[in-house]
Amino acid sequence: LPPLEKAACLWVGADRLSICWDPARLDGGAALILRATGVSLIAEFAVHICEDAGEKALASRVELAVRVTLFAMAAPLLTEVVTAVTEALA
Repeated sequence: LPPLEKAACLWVGADRLSICWDPARLDGGAALILRATGVSLIAEFAVHICEDAGEKALASRVELAVRVTLFAMAAPLLTEVVTAVTEALA
């Protein structure tokens, strides 16, 4: 499939998934994992598009941006874990 048709298939699939998924029923950790998975998949798709276009430098920048984004998404969860560990040790 050409890239635009692949993107259209992804859009339709995401739309169908959103009908079945109610974010209000997920706790913080599960919602975070689901969001991180979505960001990772979209970023992987973008990196492959950049590499196919011959833009290796742009692909590496996208990968770096995604790593920073995923770390920022996980920071509150990591803070909770560190707090729980320090309280358990105190």
